[in-house]
Amino acid sequence: MKTLTTILFSFIYMSTFAQVREEVIIVSSKEQLASQLQLVKNPERVDRLYIWVKQNDRDYKVYPVVGHQINYASQKNIIREPIARLPKEVLRFSNIKHLDVSSLGLKVVDPIILEFAQLTSLNISYNNIDVQKEVSKLQSLPNLQTLIAFGCSISDFALLNLRDKQHPIRVLYRVSESIQYHDEYYGWKKSFQKINPTKKLKLDLLQRVHKFFPIGMPNYLDKFPGQEEYDEIAKKWTVDFTQDFDNSKGQIFSQELKGLRPEWDISNHSSFVFPGDRIKIKLTTSETDNIKELKTLCLIQSVFTKHYTIFIDSRISLKKYKDYGRTISQKFFSGEQNTNEEEKEMIVFLKEQMKIHYPSYTFVNHKLLMETMITGGIPRGGDFEYPKPQYAIYDFLFGNELSNGDYKILE
Repeated sequence: MKTLTTILFSFIYMSTFAQVREEVIIVSSKEQLASQLQLVKNPERVDRLYIWVKQNDRDYKVYPVVGHQINYASQKNIIREPIARLPKEVLRFSNIKHLDVSSLGLKVVDPIILEFAQLTSLNISYNNIDVQKEVSKLQSLPNLQTLIAFGCSISDFALLNLRDKQHPIRVLYRVSESIQYHDEYYGWKKSFQKINPTKKLKLDLLQRVHKFFPIGMPNYLDKFPGQEEYDEIAKKWTVDFTQDFDNSKGQIFSQELKGLRPEWDISNHSSFVFPGDRIKIKLTTSETDNIKELKTLCLIQSVFTKHYTIFIDSRISLKKYKDYGRTISQKFFSGEQNTNEEEKEMIVFLKEQMKIHYPSYTFVNHKLLMETMITGGIPRGGDFEYPKPQYAIYDFLFGNELSNGDYKILE
């Protein structure tokens, strides 16, 4: 007969404002879990319930008030006999706000979990759960704010759905850069992982693309509800731009930059062809008998997302050689890493001015925008008869700079 090792901890933390109680149950098998839950006195007073898997036979030491020694879930720390369903005794803890059922071998978000209307944080790490299939369940928890899902199957689409505006849920899921999370009631620390900020930024932009374009069904563009909002935003910007150009926000910003840097060759290249404010600063034009190079510093703002980018557009032409009668040329889009000190200072200055005039806007590296590709969609201005297999996020939200000619994208 298998031996069950179950250790039950109970803590109460008293403060001037609240009383918080947590129960920690550490098990090595699924047997008698229900009976151990049944032993807890006054379960309605418990705020946090942790059901953990025992790793080894070492003693678990309790440090009153300060906290306790824990074995946090990991891929190597999974219960030997998976628990297909949580026992109904869990429902005795009717007022819990945090529930940890990591590494128990669950395959779905158990229906019992959905009974906890006050739940704000749920840890399902290292269970065999496909989060995409459980999105509707998770969103049905009215107060859920944080989902911890390390080791679970989770797609970008699942993250996108969980960040729905009506009920956004913060997700901790990716192993990247370790940070420390401090429990506000005790003082002990648990090791969590920080979501890669580049991944988060891509998801923000992907969400905007999905909002306006029927990704996966590009031929339904005219029937897609997001296109109505897209057209409204574009129309408002175009009316402001064409009817009162001098007082449009982009032109005012351009004029202020000219006042601050009169030595710069600044021009407003905004156009109703693709809505958005576009400021360009001519840097240098160099020319030899055969080669001509034109460098322009570009600041591009999108009206479809609160983001902007800055890059240098370099165009190099070979004058002596022709390709079917046309001059051979190459475009390069580059950022700070391929600039001289003067150009770096110009970029820093523009970012500072953006913080002043457009405080709600966030800078995005041009390389991320131009190299992050989306399949199954066609941006405005794209060829519906002969579409490309993929388009960049830049094409959907920022402009058509990538549509003509060969180009290379540099750091």
